[in-house]
Amino acid sequence: MSGIELPSGDEIQKAVFELFDRVKKSCPENLLSALVPIDTSFEPGYKLIDYLRDYEMQEVCNFLNDFKLILEKIDNNKQEMRIKIMIYCHIMEADLPFIILWNLLRVLNGQQCEAEFRMINKKGEKVICEYPDQKIAEIEKLSRQLKLAIGEFIRKFWRGDIRNAFSHSQYFLSDNFFTITRDLLLIPRKSLNKRAVYSYQDIDKLYSCAVSFLSTFIDVYKRYISPYKDGNAY
Repeated sequence: MSGIELPSGDEIQKAVFELFDRVKKSCPENLLSALVPIDTSFEPGYKLIDYLRDYEMQEVCNFLNDFKLILEKIDNNKQEMRIKIMIYCHIMEADLPFIILWNLLRVLNGQQCEAEFRMINKKGEKVICEYPDQKIAEIEKLSRQLKLAIGEFIRKFWRGDIRNAFSHSQYFLSDNFFTITRDLLLIPRKSLNKRAVYSYQDIDKLYSCAVSFLSTFIDVYKRYISPYKDGNAY
């Protein structure tokens, strides 16, 4: 079984920076609106900046740092993979990076920034995107329209099947593989036409992509929002 095709850490870093940089150069007056989502629906007539996503993001970072310390002390292959899958899923579920990237893309596309990640469903209705796959699909669509790489790269290292299998205990680890059991147990066998097994090398690459994405996002976000932290009103 051949390995999965994934972007390199350098490619991920370049794609994230490219998006932030293009907004700063093309639409500097709208950059802050993309970086700080403002809720206009929570209290009618008022604009609200809540810090819930920031608190979530801080917890993700604390979680990641705690378990990275544990990883440094582990020499058992299966234990290492369990922790890396858990970290991978936790990063890819985080809301803040996705809504910031989505709003940056919306600015470039001439659209208003939103505090809630929404999409238009098949009925033409606006609905909230609850799941990573929905959010990534919207980011990918806008990225393609704007000829930016970020959406394609995130799609490449997002594996909803791994997330679902791990979250619902529908997998097992062998000496060298992560095997998804859900589709193997269904009749007819759905997995015959799609991947059901990932090598430990695949898992390690996905983990590295997710960590690179998160760390790059945090570094670039801090760099671009720091000029607004000068004590002045904007």
